[in-house]
Amino acid sequence: MDAVTDMDAEMIQFWAEAIRNQELPPPRDSSDPYAGVDLTRQSYGQHYDVFLCGRLGLYSYNFHKGTSYKFDFVSNVYTQSRFGLFTKFFMTLEAVNPAENSPFTLEACVKHHDLAQSEQIWWETCFCMETEEEDNHWDNEALPDHYKGELPKWFSDANHQQRYVVEKSELMDKDNEWLHLFTEFAFYTKWNLCLTPEEITESLPLEISEVVVETEAPREKKLKAANAIFYISFKCDDDPLTGEVANYRAVVRKTMDGKPEHMRLDARCWSIESC
Repeated sequence: MDAVTDMDAEMIQFWAEAIRNQELPPPRDSSDPYAGVDLTRQSYGQHYDVFLCGRLGLYSYNFHKGTSYKFDFVSNVYTQSRFGLFTKFFMTLEAVNPAENSPFTLEACVKHHDLAQSEQIWWETCFCMETEEEDNHWDNEALPDHYKGELPKWFSDANHQQRYVVEKSELMDKDNEWLHLFTEFAFYTKWNLCLTPEEITESLPLEISEVVVETEAPREKKLKAANAIFYISFKCDDDPLTGEVANYRAVVRKTMDGKPEHMRLDARCWSIESC
């Protein structure tokens, strides 16, 4: 991974100071390099890629903190790009505490590599605010070897004892809505180069047919494992290419390097046939 630059460090310090003071960033000013762009719920289609990353940031927060906040929308995003390398979204996320139906605001950063580089795309939650964590380097060496390198094309007969087929009832469980998020990330990797974010949303929602989880965690923790590979079969009722029903497969790998608020997704997706 690349080193944290002076600009990265300045950005992180900017957000951290705002949180420590328990206040939002200064009023948006076009002359402020960190002002970002204000978004609304109605921005969802146009900024679907940003909202996807926002949902991932909140999922990472919930996973690490043991909370269950529900995503509402991204209210502000500042984009930092290095062409050919990666893009970072510094976001203000608006969420809801379902237990009290009260609002919750979170500052988060999600980084992804240049989408044009390969069919396999990765995203990293570098940090979520409410922490003074300064080490934002992703530590790939901290991962078990099984979760490094290129994604598998699909599961094989090897390591079958580490696989778990997700039950239909689990797919319907609201606590597992993140499986649908992972599926959307995979679908996005398939179409992001030839469709706009808004055009991709026109093919939603997607219908999951089956999910197979591969992980070294014990069976009872398969869906709560820090490191896992998800083999997802799903259906799109309005395929972007044909406008008809089509079947897809996706491989999504979730990993954590042990640092606070860090999570990474690698995703690959392909169409297998028309129904």
